[in-house]
Amino acid sequence: MTIHYTINTSAENAFNTLADFKKFGALHPYITQVEKKNDTYWVKEVVTLLGFIKVPNQYSVQVVSSQPNNTVHYQSQIKKSVSLDIIWTIQAGGTTTITEIINIKAHPIVKFILGSIMRKVHKQVIDQLNAG
Repeated sequence: MTIHYTINTSAENAFNTLADFKKFGALHPYITQVEKKNDTYWVKEVVTLLGFIKVPNQYSVQVVSSQPNNTVHYQSQIKKSVSLDIIWTIQAGGTTTITEIINIKAHPIVKFILGSIMRKVHKQVIDQLNAG
């Protein structure tokens, strides 16, 4: 799944926020805690399904960023059978363009549900980044 965003904040600010998972987590409505230990971010989140079912989860995230290429790469094993690979690419111009590529490895139904949640939630994150 590929999503494009156009924002008014600087490419540098967008890169710095996405490259620091603590900053990203502070904008994410489901993430409740992020701790960094060595090169790994440990995440606690509570996802709400169907508007009222709260599903807590903990997982680790590896973040690799490249300032010259303006790319940030997240890799995480959300559950035993669910993994995420997200690549953000930031392009400067009159406005800043962010391209997000999300690859989900999971059962097709889980992939569909998680993909729709991520599309909605990551738009909220980018909207907050743009407002801040």
